[in-house]
Amino acid sequence: MFITIQPHFYSFFQPRFLGIHEAHPLWALNQVMKVRMSIDQPAHASRILTTQRDGFRKNLKAARIIKDISVADGVFGWLGRAFRLLLHKMPPEETYLARTFFEAQIMDLRYCSGTSGGPMHWQIPRQPHPKCHFQLDVKLSAQYKGDLAAWFRDLVRVNKEATSKTHCWRTLDAQVLCDGSPNFVTLYIGIPVMLIVEFGDILHRDNKWTIPKHIRPLTKEAQDQHSLVYDVVGLVFCDPTPKLAHFIARYSPDGKRVYHYDDLSHGGYAQLMKNATVKSHLVGNLHDIPAPEHFNVHAVVYRLRGGSDAQSFFTEYQTAAAERLHHIHIERNPQSPSSIPTISLSRPGVSSVDPDNLIWLKNPATTQNIEYEQVVTLSASSNAKKKVPGPQHSRIKTKKLRILLPVLETESRPSENEEEQPVSNQVNVLLEPTTDPLEASGDEAETLSNHVNVPEIEKPLDLDDGESEASDFTFHCRCGAHGNGHEVAGGQKSIRCDLCENWSHVACQRKV
Repeated sequence: MFITIQPHFYSFFQPRFLGIHEAHPLWALNQVMKVRMSIDQPAHASRILTTQRDGFRKNLKAARIIKDISVADGVFGWLGRAFRLLLHKMPPEETYLARTFFEAQIMDLRYCSGTSGGPMHWQIPRQPHPKCHFQLDVKLSAQYKGDLAAWFRDLVRVNKEATSKTHCWRTLDAQVLCDGSPNFVTLYIGIPVMLIVEFGDILHRDNKWTIPKHIRPLTKEAQDQHSLVYDVVGLVFCDPTPKLAHFIARYSPDGKRVYHYDDLSHGGYAQLMKNATVKSHLVGNLHDIPAPEHFNVHAVVYRLRGGSDAQSFFTEYQTAAAERLHHIHIERNPQSPSSIPTISLSRPGVSSVDPDNLIWLKNPATTQNIEYEQVVTLSASSNAKKKVPGPQHSRIKTKKLRILLPVLETESRPSENEEEQPVSNQVNVLLEPTTDPLEASGDEAETLSNHVNVPEIEKPLDLDDGESEASDFTFHCRCGAHGNGHEVAGGQKSIRCDLCENWSHVACQRKV
C-alpha cells in the first residue's frame, strides 16, 4: 500500500484525510503512511514499522474492524469495513475524498417496460455507491479469456448491454406488482487511484488470467493527454497452508527494480531481487509467475498514473456518456471538491414518483433510491371516430394518467434459480436505453403491451422483516459473499444485523 501511495502522498493523499476525525482508524492509516514517509535511516526502519503496524492493528481491533491483531483476514478486507464504519460515524461529505483514493463510484440503473396498461419506470440511486476492491473468478476468466485488461475496460464501459431480470423490483408481500420486462446496468462514474484486484479460486486450474503491466480504462488519447492509465505496482502472495494464512508482497517502486517483502524474514526488511524485472516477476500468466514455495498469487495492485487529475477526467468523460446514452444527469458542486455527486434522470416525458407511493419499499422515507415513471398522455377523443377538427377543436384536451396495477396470478413465475439472460435474448425486448419510449409508434406500443407475461407467486420471497426485493440491503457474509444482496445472496435465507445493518446467510451464522 505504501509503494502505491508514496508518489502522491504530499500532493493529494494526505490532503484527502484532513477532514477525518483523529479518532477514526483511517486517520491512523494516514499517520502510519506519514511516519513511513519520514523514515530516512534504514537501520531503524524495521523497528519503527513493526511498532506502527502493531499499533495500527490494535486500533482496528478496538474499532471492531478486525477480531484479533493476529488473525488472517485477507489483505484488504479491513479496508472496506473501515469505510463502512466511517460512513456510519461521520457525514459522508467529510470522508468522500479519502474514500475515493481506494474506492470506485458506481450506480445501478434499473428500468422496466411496465405492466399491461402501466407506465415504463426507472430506479436510480440518489448518490453513487462505493466499491473498494474487485475479485476475479473462473466464470469471468472464461468470459474474458483471462484478459484482465479487457475485463476492466468492459467493466467501466458506459454503452454496455443491459442484463434482464426475472421479475420487476416492484413487489409487495410476495406479490409482483408489475409484470413488465425489467433490466439493469451498472455504470462506473469514478475509479480509484489504488486499484485492488483479487483472484478467487486461485487453485482452480481453469482460473487463468494474464496480469498486464498497464490497464487503460478508456482511450489511448486519454492515456496520452491525461495519464489515464494504471501501472502495476505489485503482487500479494498467500500461503494458505498454516492455520493462519501468511501473506507476503513483491513490488516495484519505479517500474524497474523488484523487491520481495516478508515481515517474518530478513528482519522485516524488503529484499532486492537480483536479475528480477517487472516482466519476469510481476506480470504475465497468473500460474506462470515465479512464486515462493507453497505460495500463490492472491492479488495485484495498480496505481493510476495521473492521480487526481486522471480521476477527474474519467468522471467527466463518464458523466457526459451517461447523460448522452442513458439520460442520467450527474451533478457535483464545483466549489466543493468533497461534495458527493447527486444523480437524477433527465429523460423527457418522465416524472419522479412521490415517495409516499412507493408502497413496495419497506421504508420509502429513508430509501436511497429515487424512482421515475413515464407520463402517459392519452387523447380524450382517442376512442371516438376520427373527425377533422374545426377551429374550436384546434387544441385537444389531454389527461395525464399515473397507473400502477397489481398482477393477476395466471401463470407460473420463473424459477429463482433461472440464469439472467442478456436483453437481446428475450422475447419481450425492452426499448433500448438510447431510444425514448415516448417516441414509439402506436403499433410498437401495442406490441409491447401484448407480449407481457403475468407471473404467479408460488411462495413468499425469502427476505426477513418485510424487506422487499427493491429495498437496499448490503450483503456481507462470513462465507465471503459480499456486495448487492440481490445478486450474491443466492436465494438463501438471510438476516440483517441490527448493529452494522449488513445482511448475511442465516446458515452461516449457525456455524459460529
